[in-house]
Amino acid sequence: MAEFIDKVLKIIEEAELLFGPRDRSYELLPPRISECGYRAALLAVSPILAKNKFVIKELRARQPHLSKIDETLLVEVAGIEPEQARILCADFESSWLVPSSWSEYATQGKQLFSEGFRSIWDEWKSG
Repeated sequence: MAEFIDKVLKIIEEAELLFGPRDRSYELLPPRISECGYRAALLAVSPILAKNKFVIKELRARQPHLSKIDETLLVEVAGIEPEQARILCADFESSWLVPSSWSEYATQGKQLFSEGFRSIWDEWKSG
């Protein structure tokens, strides 16, 4: 797990150099992965990224703090429907299920998170 955290911190450091500092009013915690929350987030964001892979970069140009991006900005910048923006601004954690076995989800979740984050990072780097 320590190796994973080191990799994530390195990726975040590289992202801050390119896109500016993150909002430090929020503490970075180890990822908590569950099937429900992951599927909900992935389903909500996939169509937006498919239309414009740089939408996050464009949103950050208007609002540098990801935690402060709201429904109105999502509709305006990403060109999505208000209902979809409401879903993306919702608290995904409240829809998460408690995993039956943490070790099962931690192993799978670590890999999914790492691959997903690296994929997005590689897209931004090449763009």
